[in-house]
Amino acid sequence: MAAISSARSPRAIREPAHPAAARSSPRIELCLGPAAASLLVGDASRVKSWHRRETKTAGGLGLGQGKLVRDKIPQIIRSKGLQPITYVADVDEYGVRLRDKLAEEVDEFIASDDDPEELADILEVLYALAEHAGTSPQQLERLRAAKAEERGAFTGRIIWCGNRP
Repeated sequence: MAAISSARSPRAIREPAHPAAARSSPRIELCLGPAAASLLVGDASRVKSWHRRETKTAGGLGLGQGKLVRDKIPQIIRSKGLQPITYVADVDEYGVRLRDKLAEEVDEFIASDDDPEELADILEVLYALAEHAGTSPQQLERLRAAKAEERGAFTGRIIWCGNRP
């Protein structure tokens, strides 16, 4: 039977290892959503910081933390003969994971030397964030255009340094 790892997060479930294997094998941790984790630990308040925990396992993969991926990624992983461990986030977790994904994609774009594919990833996350907030991509574009009309865009390369007294 699996035991809950109390040293890290109540979300991490560890399979007990054979004593001899425990010294040489990486532990197995499953990635659970907060609702499932709260059922296991019986106290949802202990699971609030689940999305920031890092767990290193075999291959350097943070299975305990998990991350939001595109919808077809599990299928792509399966096509390579591997078995992904996934779950569907609830609405609250999804909002947090989208924000984390936006920061990740922005960091990747900055490191990429202006790769337009990274910009496309950012745009995909922005569309998902807009939908999560109840705004369609069309409404988001109307809001962007209205702000550009009222306040301008960023095409003029203007750097503001403050105001003179």
